[in-house]
Amino acid sequence: MHKTSARRVLGVIGAAFTAVISVILAIIPAGAMTVTFVRHAESQANADGIINTEVPGPGITDTGWSQARTLADLLPANPSGIYASTMTRTQQTATPYAARIIYGGVTPENEDKVDVGAAAGSDVRVLDGLQEINAGIFEGSSEDEGLGRLGYALAPIAWSLGLRFVRIPGSEDGNEFDARVDAALAEIEADGSETPVVFSHGATIMFWTMMNVDNPDPLLLLTHQLDNTETVVVEKNEDGSWTLKSWGGEEVGPANLPTQLFVNARDLIVAPQTALYNLSRDVSVDSAAEGVEDVAKATVKFGTDTVTDLGNAVKGLGSAAQTNSQTAAVAEKADGATDLTTGNKVTPGSRAAGAVARNNERVTEAVAGVRNEIAGSVKKVGDTVKKVAEAAKDAAEGAEKDAA
Repeated sequence: MHKTSARRVLGVIGAAFTAVISVILAIIPAGAMTVTFVRHAESQANADGIINTEVPGPGITDTGWSQARTLADLLPANPSGIYASTMTRTQQTATPYAARIIYGGVTPENEDKVDVGAAAGSDVRVLDGLQEINAGIFEGSSEDEGLGRLGYALAPIAWSLGLRFVRIPGSEDGNEFDARVDAALAEIEADGSETPVVFSHGATIMFWTMMNVDNPDPLLLLTHQLDNTETVVVEKNEDGSWTLKSWGGEEVGPANLPTQLFVNARDLIVAPQTALYNLSRDVSVDSAAEGVEDVAKATVKFGTDTVTDLGNAVKGLGSAAQTNSQTAAVAEKADGATDLTTGNKVTPGSRAAGAVARNNERVTEAVAGVRNEIAGSVKKVGDTVKKVAEAAKDAAEGAEKDAA
């Protein structure tokens, strides 16, 4: 009898403990999503030297299969999901990797067992939105030289500078491109995949990355265009922004001040373009109000981020000056040029260091003050937009009643 009661008590305690753990896990925020983009192996179009963006397009060559099998041993050993575009060459490149992850090794037999499909339960999930940028009128042009290659790249370069309204003749513009890739990444995130490996295409990976990360390096588009099977790793931050971690296997550091200011300006001019694009797909009062609010928030963010970046830069210069002053003081003391007797207690450089510290404090206070003033306007902007939206809704409803 006592044993039965004890088991019941333990069962209740265990259930309570499990419930508490579940609540704690629900409260703890999920880790940032880290995406490893992989450019497909050599396709037949690559071997022929032509631009081919048709869906599903050609498969990979024998060289491509060899590249894919080698790649399988180099990618993350424990991905949370494997994804590919709707194009044959990415799906084929992914199969040796999927075979290694699922079956522990890569053989032609294992590759044949890999399930590639659109179903969420497949080994390699195929998603719309990850396909290559459609070449439009430049389809079939030379991949290595000539007007076609240049024409194909011009619009995406403009997108990376924030000019997303530019369209590839006969193809998509930057808003459409970014929206479809974002939608695919949102599906991956909805799967609960925190470390996905995504097989996509050179132009798609390179230009989406430069359009969205907070530390872009446009020179990489000139100095290190992605080769077949090379990777790009990006990390999603808590605020929804993206950070570039590595490009073609090379680590990428944080943005410097000019890049930070460029990103601030880029995001500012992108906001109204995105708002107009979303409104074109959903012409409604709610969509218009949301667009106005997003633009207003982007404007506020531009001011806040710019002030913060400039303030941090000034503080950084001040800290460097303080370090140099202290270093000079130590060197002077070592040379015996300074008398630190009772009558001379002032260490060389201490006054300068103190002045720099006070200046840094002033900069910090000034930056905080400006940030608070700017941030304080967010609520006012939001309230104003909501009032406008409500008034527009009331007017629209009134017009409908009058018409009826």
